[in-house]
Amino acid sequence: MNVDFDLYSHGNSLDHPTGNPTRMDKRDDVEFDVVTGITRDINKYLAVRVDYSYTNNNSNVEFGNTKPYEYDRHQVGVRLIFSY
Repeated sequence: MNVDFDLYSHGNSLDHPTGNPTRMDKRDDVEFDVVTGITRDINKYLAVRVDYSYTNNNSNVEFGNTKPYEYDRHQVGVRLIFSY
């Protein structure tokens, strides 16, 4: 599990919701990550692994009625592992 607090020192065009580039809001993000997985041996040299990852990113930046840096992400991966 990971929790990140990101403070951005350099703004971009989405960081000033009023459209006024002289008034930049400081962007602050909080990201929460959870990764888990399970590995199953097939034989002495071969295994298969299934991973699941969840990411939740929250940001204070708003552009109109949207929050372009805010998202939830689910990822599933399958790996074939060879060992020798």
